[in-house]
Amino acid sequence: MDHQNKTIKIVAETSQGFIAEKTYSIPLYAILSVENIEFDPIDIDHMSITLLNSEKSLISLNITSIELMLENGTAVTLTKIEPALPRIIGVNEKITFMCEWNWTAHRGEEIIITVLTEQGYRVRDICRVPP
Repeated sequence: MDHQNKTIKIVAETSQGFIAEKTYSIPLYAILSVENIEFDPIDIDHMSITLLNSEKSLISLNITSIELMLENGTAVTLTKIEPALPRIIGVNEKITFMCEWNWTAHRGEEIIITVLTEQGYRVRDICRVPP
């Protein structure tokens, strides 16, 4: 994953002193994004997180974890996520996860949502809990 979306040059040298070089462009295999984070004022025990695996992605991704960090740096364990994890998100697919979390004690605070995949991708989004 470290070389994705980069250009690399491979150089081979023989014991006779011959050198061959070839330059390759490595594509970005997946583009995962947080499309939306919503807090329903009627349902204070949940928030929804919508993810998109772009149409430009070359592979499906396996979402393995959704993490939440409070403004003060405290990590919050999201105990109930629907659909359940792990969950495959295909190319050009959008999925909304409903996460159980009572957010009333954190009104007006900034939180960080981090989504991790089995393939090593990580996407973060910062949002503010409604007042």
